[in-house]
Amino acid sequence: MPIPGVSVEHFGPGEMPAEWHMGDYMLVSAGVWKDGKRGPVPLVSRMIQIGQGLRYKGERAVFARWNHAVWVSAGCLIEALATGVTQSPFDKYRDVEFHVVHSNLNAVERSDADAFVRYELGVHAGYGKVQIVSIGLSLMTGLRFTFGMPGTAICSGLVAAALAAPQWREDPSHVMPADLAAYADIRA
Repeated sequence: MPIPGVSVEHFGPGEMPAEWHMGDYMLVSAGVWKDGKRGPVPLVSRMIQIGQGLRYKGERAVFARWNHAVWVSAGCLIEALATGVTQSPFDKYRDVEFHVVHSNLNAVERSDADAFVRYELGVHAGYGKVQIVSIGLSLMTGLRFTFGMPGTAICSGLVAAALAAPQWREDPSHVMPADLAAYADIRA
């Protein structure tokens, strides 16, 4: 069931929003489209989908198709990549399928969330490789333990920390793109 006040827009390859709104986020399903067909999903993106499939089974498996989350800021996108928290232009994802999730944050909350993400960008937080290992071990064992390195972030953890949803406040570092998709009830 979707969260009240949260709405979603789908964009296919070549489509872009007419307007971007600070405080929203994107979910990306990797694989560049050409001639009406999705290209191969990169190995790391595919591994994320497989890992998420360990937690999201049955009718919830639809949420595991998303493999990257991106914060919508004022004038740019901000995302955690292998090189760390990075600023990207809006048209970076023009040739892939994505959804924009319009958050239910009010203007003050959007501003505060964006300030947090921009802080992470400003200090150039590193990529949370250790968090990825922690998530992987949790998915494989079913145990809920967390470890990581300060000053690092993964894409979905960055978005989850900015949103400050009650279910993620304790540990946003273990939030996966599938969790963000389930939050917004993206089934398509």
